[in-house]
Amino acid sequence: RVSDADERFDAELVRVDRDGDEITAVIRVRVSPDARGLVYGRVVVHGQDPRNSQFVPVVLQAFDPAAAGG
Repeated sequence: RVSDADERFDAELVRVDRDGDEITAVIRVRVSPDARGLVYGRVVVHGQDPRNSQFVPVVLQAFDPAAAGG
């Protein structure tokens, strides 16, 4: 599972693929409609053992729809 503690975006674990010892996680991050400019934050990827949780940095560009003409 994944979690975030930032109201400017939401993170969702889409799927986990395993190939031998290699694990690939697909995480969807959605920017809040209220966010503007660069959004820096982090997502926590939780392992089966809580001691194996990892922080993943997130950098997003949030555009102002009014400034973009739509």
